[in-house]
Amino acid sequence: MKYILGVAFCLFITAAGTAQDQGVIICQEETSVTAWEKPGSLFVARQISCGETVLILGYEPGYVKIQTGRVVGYIASGHIKLMQTPQAPEQPAPKTGLQDKAAQTPPKVFTATPSQASTAPSHPAKRAREPLFVDRWGLGVGVELSHLGYKEPGIMEESGIMAGVYGDYTLHKHDFMLKLNGNLEMGNVDYSSLETGTLDDIGEFLFDSQALFGRDLHPSDKVRLTPFIGFGYRYLFDDMGEKTTSTGHGGYDRKSKYIYSPIGMEGLFKLGGGWSLGLSGEYDLFWHGWQYSRYGDVYPGFPNLENDQKDGWGARGSVKLVKNLGKLDLAIEPFYKYWDIEESEPSYIIYDDIPYGPGWEPANNSREWGVKIGIGF
Repeated sequence: MKYILGVAFCLFITAAGTAQDQGVIICQEETSVTAWEKPGSLFVARQISCGETVLILGYEPGYVKIQTGRVVGYIASGHIKLMQTPQAPEQPAPKTGLQDKAAQTPPKVFTATPSQASTAPSHPAKRAREPLFVDRWGLGVGVELSHLGYKEPGIMEESGIMAGVYGDYTLHKHDFMLKLNGNLEMGNVDYSSLETGTLDDIGEFLFDSQALFGRDLHPSDKVRLTPFIGFGYRYLFDDMGEKTTSTGHGGYDRKSKYIYSPIGMEGLFKLGGGWSLGLSGEYDLFWHGWQYSRYGDVYPGFPNLENDQKDGWGARGSVKLVKNLGKLDLAIEPFYKYWDIEESEPSYIIYDDIPYGPGWEPANNSREWGVKIGIGF
């Protein structure tokens, strides 16, 4: 029993004498420091504010294992300063006959070795990733100019210039991304068909919006990759009603609605000097489409045709160059969008109880390429 008590007492003394060290977070130009889940990990445990006090749990090459609250993580060794434990003031020794002799003896001077000067590991530490990507939100607005082309192979095609505005809101938090974006475009397109002639300056209206959710990955110091998935809605209005083509054929208004899921990847690359490069690519999974053709514009009183579109797909990509100007970012972004939709389900036309047969929307594709110019906050 006495051996057990002795060991327990020694353990108690050892534990009491080896309290965990504390450190203070230090920063250079950033306002916070990233604590990673593991050394070299792609995932963030927490962003720690400059000047915050943390517990030091241990050391790894290039990293310090710390704890703040219930969160345990690893930070770059250059971002923490060990707090000095206050020592009790030295008590003056009682005077003795030997004091004068000791005072005449020059004191010995000891030079601290690296192992004595710091409790940090003596092995060289490689530099850990700097927290260039911190939790933040951003708002972007701007203008865009594009060329829109629409084709029903072997039947007709339209093309023209579109201009509009766009906006987006992006939140990066704890390595997750939420993004809402939308654009509104207006313009004029020219119609051409071997059977029904030509018609210029047809009004065109296009609206597209998306809600995206993604996960941030950090494969290197200056790269952030964000795979994402989301939901999108596209609306197109073709104002051809009450117009006549070069061959005397009447035009009619058309509306098109798509719902789809964007699945893709965004990449952001820090180039230095306030410049960054963004790349984005996505596949648009087509869920459903609705096509409305207003035949009453050609034959007054005639019922409108409504068709369901069930098959198709889309894709888009862009390259974005950004310059940080302090409180604002200036961005220019060339882009390309593509849709390929299969022939719709047929819908039967009945007028005055007389069946006129089925009508459908032919297979079609559309291409849009252009450029966005805007600012970010």
